[in-house]
Amino acid sequence: MAWAFGLGFFAVAAVVAFGVVQMYLVMAQQAFGGGLAVPLVFWGGLAALACLAWIGMRRPASLEGPLPVALGLAMLLATRGLASWYLDGPLVSDFLEYHDLALAAARGGPWFSDLRPMGYPLLKAAGFAVLGPVPWFGEALNLFLAAVTGTFLYLWARRIWGAAAAVLALWLYAFTPAHALMAAVQGTEIPYAAAFMGALWALAAAPPWVAGLMLGLSQYVRPTSLILVPAVALYYRSWKPLLAFGVAVLLVLAPVVGWNWQTHHKLSLSTSTYGGWSLLVGTNQVSNGFWNLDDTILVNKLPFDQRDQFAREEAKRRVLSDPLGFGALALRKFGFLWGAEDFGTYWTLGVRPQADQRPATALYLLSQAAYCLILVLAGVGLWLERRRPAEPVVLALLGLASLVAAHTFLEVQSRYHFYWTPVFAGLAGVGLLRLWEAVTPRAGSRPDPAPAPATSPAPLPGPTP
Repeated sequence: MAWAFGLGFFAVAAVVAFGVVQMYLVMAQQAFGGGLAVPLVFWGGLAALACLAWIGMRRPASLEGPLPVALGLAMLLATRGLASWYLDGPLVSDFLEYHDLALAAARGGPWFSDLRPMGYPLLKAAGFAVLGPVPWFGEALNLFLAAVTGTFLYLWARRIWGAAAAVLALWLYAFTPAHALMAAVQGTEIPYAAAFMGALWALAAAPPWVAGLMLGLSQYVRPTSLILVPAVALYYRSWKPLLAFGVAVLLVLAPVVGWNWQTHHKLSLSTSTYGGWSLLVGTNQVSNGFWNLDDTILVNKLPFDQRDQFAREEAKRRVLSDPLGFGALALRKFGFLWGAEDFGTYWTLGVRPQADQRPATALYLLSQAAYCLILVLAGVGLWLERRRPAEPVVLALLGLASLVAAHTFLEVQSRYHFYWTPVFAGLAGVGLLRLWEAVTPRAGSRPDPAPAPATSPAPLPGPTP
């Protein structure tokens, strides 16, 4: 069932994403005034790249050894480094709030907040405490954590499909334009992607208590990690590893449980008080589930300790009063969340009203095209691997299904799928490898750490009870 969901997900997301490409092509025609020249150049360039890739597949270089991995990490750092050097992500919206929390913590302020999870602000605060509030530290932290994400992506993919697929996944991820652009934005996206990929790797290759430790730590960066817990319970299938995992999660989150009890008199593992707010915004049909001023004014009229409960009750009323309209909203939200890869360009160039829209339009188009490629290759990889399903992939698909279901009700923004793109790149890497092997059967590598004959790869063993 998880495999069927994954195939359906990538098919629908890819169709929506290609529709967004068409929209950006129209924008590019208007911005550059090129008539048919813009789509011809775009599709012609893609065709030329496909021809070059086909030639490369006929004469493949080795993907084994440390050099391809080092090259992939170098390319990842180069693309992100160039973006952070030439672009300046403005401190606005959520990013300004996280920055202010980091400054307060560096000056001896509280380690917990009623507003936001404190994992990312505390990381920045540690640097500010040593270096002072230097503006470049957030971008340097992004570069380091992007390399951590790439490393965990490689290790996760290698554990499942072998070194060759892992290298291809790393290379694909290195050249995702939207993720490169976000290196200039000081938000939780890159830190959470690193923590999330670390948790997925630990679930696939480390003892359960390590996985629990890493998933618990990721909850301090964004309060969505616990959505994975039901999928983890199905993955382990035995109470002993699940108990070790659960105890580790609880131990890591014990400080925030104490904070929630002391401050709000609630036993809660959540690192944010925005749960009700997210439900309220996510059920607003007029705003399509996006942030909006009307809901902000509605909630801000109330005392702070009454806002969460009011928001939850109002969200419930909206759903029950118009279930058909809410169903249509859920379908629109899926497209907004999973079909668009516009966040990198928007949060660097799009929020600047005086900026030249031509480079922004070109980057919107480039980012979307790269995302379409990853979605298509991920679907191909999932299809070609359907006869030998790896349990860590099933876990990831169950987690993805949980998040799709959650965002049926919660607020959406395209950047909320940021941390799933490395997972998609992992599936895209094996999809590309299997296509490569169809052209040159001797290309590729054997799974790590348990080698298997190249003609019949052994399925990855499940977690040890």
